[in-house]
Amino acid sequence: MNNKIEEITLELNSNQLTVNHAQLAGIGSLIFLAIREETTLEYQWEEWGFDDISHETILILDRELDAGGFLWLVNACATSIFFLIDKEKAII
Repeated sequence: MNNKIEEITLELNSNQLTVNHAQLAGIGSLIFLAIREETTLEYQWEEWGFDDISHETILILDRELDAGGFLWLVNACATSIFFLIDKEKAII
């Protein structure tokens, strides 16, 4: 497996967010927690201290995605991490 941290670009409406695989996995984890606890992504971000993910990114995701969008993003995260680990840059 390639140990290089790859970047992924998320395009959400007019927002373009660039994150690495570790951050993408963290976002997925926070989404599951937010859904389970019925809170916002921002609340979970603050609660768990995922400070490698920018506050702006969390706010954009909270603003742009509903529960269905969060589930779509989790699926895209998992697919991206698994299948695109060797790509230099991927757009999901």
